[in-house]
Amino acid sequence: MLLMSLVHVASFDPIHGPDAIMKRLAIRHRDLHVLSHLYRLWLESLLDTVKAYDPEYDQDVREAWRRILTPGIEFMVLDS
Repeated sequence: MLLMSLVHVASFDPIHGPDAIMKRLAIRHRDLHVLSHLYRLWLESLLDTVKAYDPEYDQDVREAWRRILTPGIEFMVLDS
């Protein structure tokens, strides 16, 4: 489930908008009452995990992850 979530959040295209899966994911999160600040915590936890397990981790890697995931996370926050 985590891998699927990462794939869909990372592939979110802010120009073309969400695909059907992202829309369903946003609805599901809204139905589960996921609070908007938890998405930021999720991202920070993910980045800390990357730091712990990626031997090539550096600030550029951290920012690349953040840059790729932020548009999808912002969609989830706004749609929740």
